[in-house]
Amino acid sequence: MYNDDDDANNYYITYTNNTYILLLVLLLLQLLLLLLLLLLLLLLLLLLLLRLLIYYYFYYYYYYYHYYYFYYYYYYYYYYYYYYYYYYYYYFYY
Repeated sequence: MYNDDDDANNYYITYTNNTYILLLVLLLLQLLLLLLLLLLLLLLLLLLLLRLLIYYYFYYYYYYYHYYYFYYYYYYYYYYYYYYYYYYYYYFYY
């Protein structure tokens, strides 16, 4: 004799078990995808940080070098002018 209750209960139990397994697999796939996206974002942020560090390092190194270059350049001409100042000073003095 056909038992509707047993068939319905077996179908319901099988359906819920398969559904939970499917949902668990989909959840794991979503977590894996989220992990991959976070790793990609972290990699991009690290590359951006590296790029900025390299840029600012060379920028400030370049600026620092030229600052001291112009500083000594200015100091050299200042000394030169000072020398000629003393030269003209002694020239007009004597």
